[in-house]
Amino acid sequence: MTLGQSISAARKSAGISLDELATKTNIRPSMLREFEDNNFIHAGGDTYARGHLKTIARVLNINAEDLLNQFDEEHAQEQRKIHSQLVENSATIAISERKRLTNKQLMIYAIFAIIGLIIVSIIVGNLKASSDGPKTKPTPTASASASPTPTVSETSQPNTYSSGNGVEVILQATNGASWLFVSDAAGITLYSGRAADGQTLIFSSTESVNLRIGNAGAVKLTVNGNELPSLGGDGEVVNVSYGVNS
Repeated sequence: MTLGQSISAARKSAGISLDELATKTNIRPSMLREFEDNNFIHAGGDTYARGHLKTIARVLNINAEDLLNQFDEEHAQEQRKIHSQLVENSATIAISERKRLTNKQLMIYAIFAIIGLIIVSIIVGNLKASSDGPKTKPTPTASASASPTPTVSETSQPNTYSSGNGVEVILQATNGASWLFVSDAAGITLYSGRAADGQTLIFSSTESVNLRIGNAGAVKLTVNGNELPSLGGDGEVVNVSYGVNS
């Protein structure tokens, strides 16, 4: 029996329909149908697939380890370094391997370095000659005593995303990185992307803030000034919504 058949049999044994399982796990019915067809291509990588399986096992009241072991045997890719797994889930960037330089490349770089030193020497010589010339005394102007005007970068809030002021959600990535999709009650996308480890993002809207979090164990939420308990485990995908009275 394949992993997909195991999930299907457990669901039918529990007397739960595919749509009911989707509601209880916050996993799309189409993705659950693919799982039961033994297709985990669109799960978002091994980490997210394991998180989905843990959630399904909890709802169906079956042993999660059995599902995870079967997944590793049938679908998990070859063991890789932690960094390559993070790259797969868009939690970090790929680092290209270093290539050895040939003698020809070293010679070209050396020539460029020598040319650069010559250009720098010429510029320094010209600047020194200019500094040795006659100097004029600067004339004070009215603008010299004026107070500086704050720039846009000094007053902006780059981590705040808002479509209103009714409800505020503060998300802190305290235990790793996570993928996010955030929208308001009208379906307007407030944010779609990655929350880096240690980053804080603030979302606000008039009626509600809806979040889809790709790694529930990595983030902490504060809604309307109230800190919430953990939303789930590492790699677990959750969908949550908060309104004015949350």
